[in-house]
Amino acid sequence: MLVFYILSGGKHPFGSSDQECQVNIKQGQPMMGSYLEDTEARDLINETIKGDVSARPTTAVICKHPYFWDINKRFQFLQQVGRKITFYTSRPTRAADEFRESCIEARDWVSTCDSYFHY
Repeated sequence: MLVFYILSGGKHPFGSSDQECQVNIKQGQPMMGSYLEDTEARDLINETIKGDVSARPTTAVICKHPYFWDINKRFQFLQQVGRKITFYTSRPTRAADEFRESCIEARDWVSTCDSYFHY
């Protein structure tokens, strides 16, 4: 919850009032809403605030979460995953070349992907 508090500018992941927080905690429904748009941060926080304490990740697992990866590790991950995907063409398309170029400098790779893959 501390990470959410810092990233959201002082908000609570389960609501804005004490009563709302208590109800949402009991129901296991975080209310992160628009306070947190970063996909990796949202995933990390969702994992760490699970109601079942035994289902929460250890500190060692948290430290390995993609939220903490630097740009090089993110790019290496995308390359490794990309090698496992079967493509329907034997030569790269112009869009694939442009995407690769933008990923090299991308800091927010989710937004970069969204601009290429309209879903």
